[in-house]
Amino acid sequence: MCSVLISCIFYRDIPDQLPVWVGETETQKGCTIYQVGDNIFAAVKLFLSKKLKELTNKKRSGLLRDTDEKLTKTAKQLGYSLEQKSLKVKQRDKKVVTKTFHGAGLVVPVDKNNVGYRELPETNANLKRICKTIVDAPNDDQRLKAFAPIQEMLTFVQFANDECDYGMGYELGIDLFCCGSHYFHKIISHLLPLAYSLLKRDLFAEIIEAHLANRRKEKLDLLAA
Repeated sequence: MCSVLISCIFYRDIPDQLPVWVGETETQKGCTIYQVGDNIFAAVKLFLSKKLKELTNKKRSGLLRDTDEKLTKTAKQLGYSLEQKSLKVKQRDKKVVTKTFHGAGLVVPVDKNNVGYRELPETNANLKRICKTIVDAPNDDQRLKAFAPIQEMLTFVQFANDECDYGMGYELGIDLFCCGSHYFHKIISHLLPLAYSLLKRDLFAEIIEAHLANRRKEKLDLLAA
């Protein structure tokens, strides 16, 4: 299912809980994560369905249909849903407080008084434009000026954290991470570990710190010889 250009993701909201669904992303095309089912059987079935529509070779199509039939039978025996948008996925969607740049959405605890998350002062479209201006700035002076809206948002995040709206800093950190530029690494290394700590998702904090220390756009397979 996976190739050099496609990452398969077991997406988790909380590190010590099971993945909420399976996703895929084309790493060299952007940060969007596409949901493909709540388990690997559903994800592979969707992949097979797409491939069967593309193939014209009868022999290869027959092999894929045989695989699809066996997969479907096994999934049903084990009690796994083969729907891309299963009940589990729909239930999780109701808990999403914001979509973020990657589209998979964030889930954070929000109490009956709506404490837990507050919106960023910029839309996703505006924030993307701000980030692009920073990355494309012709020199450091212009880049520093372009950072002004981000600095203002960091102040808002501090207020939000003080008032237990931890989701705001989480969202900003994820959005900046999704931009993929090293210009945001210093801010991300503050925002996300703190957000994960406040949300009691400490393992995610360790992971993001390790990832930022060795982030790359090429030679992504660390197991390759």
